[in-house]
Amino acid sequence: ALAAVVPCLASLHSGATADLVRDGQNGYAVDFGDVDGVAERMARLLDDGDLAARMGEAASLHIREHVSLPVSAAGMVRAIEAVVAGRA
Repeated sequence: ALAAVVPCLASLHSGATADLVRDGQNGYAVDFGDVDGVAERMARLLDDGDLAARMGEAASLHIREHVSLPVSAAGMVRAIEAVVAGRA
């Protein structure tokens, strides 16, 4: 979503994605299991197209400036290691 000029709605439990989302800047990061928080932030983005557009532009810029294949791969490795270790 971030690279596609779309704001991201991520769980703080979702590893690499949560690391990329700057809450309130390029999307929203919510606590794992916070269904009401997800619904509220999703409604906010749907109700305010200008906000969604600004966040989408910020998301795309952040990805272009900070993400590379090695960084993404390292995040995936950390997530897989957490699952294997039973921490997910």
